[in-house]
Amino acid sequence: MVKTLITNKLNTDTLSKYKTPLYLIGGGIAAYFIYKKYKEWREGADLRKQVDLVQQDINAALKTQKPTFTNAYYQQQANTIKTLLSGCETADSEFSVIRSIVDTVKTKLDWDLLVKAFGTQTIENCVYGSTQYTLPQLLADQLDTNFNYYYINEGNLQPGIKPYNVSGWFTESKNVLNAFLTTRIGLSV
Repeated sequence: MVKTLITNKLNTDTLSKYKTPLYLIGGGIAAYFIYKKYKEWREGADLRKQVDLVQQDINAALKTQKPTFTNAYYQQQANTIKTLLSGCETADSEFSVIRSIVDTVKTKLDWDLLVKAFGTQTIENCVYGSTQYTLPQLLADQLDTNFNYYYINEGNLQPGIKPYNVSGWFTESKNVLNAFLTTRIGLSV
C-alpha cells in the first residue's frame, strides 16, 4: 500500500512538472497544422482566380469561334497530363505531355479550354508530398528534362492552321513547349 502511494505520488509529480511544456509543444504543433491548411486554402483560392480569368477569355472567344474539340476531349487531355506528370516524371512522360498539347492546341481558345478543363489539380511530388497547380504552372515547373533530342511532326491539319514540324536538341523540355505555344498562339508557360 505504501509502495503504491509513493509510485502514484511520483507519477503525479513527474506529470505535473512536464504538463506545461507538453501543452506548449502540443499547441505549437496544432498551430503549425492550422497555418499549413490555411496556406493551402489561400494558395488554392489564388489558383482558382487564375482559372476564373481564363473563363472570361473563353466566354469572349466563344462569341466569334467554335472550339476544335468537345469538352470531354479537353478533360481527357487534362487528365492525361495530370497522370503523366504526377510523381517522378521522365523524359518520355514529359514529351508525351508536349505531344498531347500539340495535338490539342490549335487556337488560343483550345489552350484556354484545356487550362479550364485542368482547373487546379493536386499533383504528387516526386519524393514526398503534393502541390496544387494550374496547367501553366505545372508545365513551367515540371517540364525540366535537360539536353535531349526531340522531333515533332504534326502532319496535316484543318485548313488555315499551319502544321508544326520541328526537331533538334533542347536544354529544357519546357523550351520545346514554349516554342510551340509561341508559334501557335503567341503564349508561353
